Amino acid sequence: MDLTYGAWWHKDEISVCVDHSQYFDCEQEVCSPVSSLAFDVSLLSALQSWDSDYTDVRYRFNLQTSCRGADLVVRWGRSPEYKDPEWLGITRLNVVGTKIESAIIIMNVDEKEWCRDVNIDAGTIRKEGCYAVYDTFVHEVGHVLGLKHSSDPESYMYAQSTTSPLVASNKRKTKEDLKVLRRFYGNPDLTQKK
Repeated sequence: MDLTYGAWWHKDEISVCVDHSQYFDCEQEVCSPVSSLAFDVSLLSALQSWDSDYTDVRYRFNLQTSCRGADLVVRWGRSPEYKDPEWLGITRLNVVGTKIESAIIIMNVDEKEWCRDVNIDAGTIRKEGCYAVYDTFVHEVGHVLGLKHSSDPESYMYAQSTTSPLVASNKRKTKEDLKVLRRFYGNPDLTQKK
């Protein structure tokens, strides 16, 4: 597996913010399909899925309240903004050479089949016919780190969405995902001690 655009973050801390300015207020043109709390908790859990259970990489995510100067901005977007009508989430990377300068994750506010619950507990089974915000965030955060799609159905980076009932913990960072992350984000001090 190669990195998207052959680029990665050349820093240890990636600042993240949620842009709540669009689609969270039902008085606006479009009401968000899940609550802002469910959105925030799902994002936070997805970030932790990538950086909390292993220590031999040097990057960490830092959630901040202001989007000014944030490396990663997360927000809702409208279907007509993109040609593919079937998207759940899109990650856009701003790349200069091998360096990811900034990123944005856009979640499709027009998708009618988002699960209404947060659906992040390992034992939570998603009802058939809806997409978990957490699952989509985990996948998109992998793109933020530079990972492409995987053909392994157990990987967070598996390319195909599913509306089948699913236990969220069934997907994971695969050995191949970790190999790529360690290659570009490896912490030499910790890697050499193992």
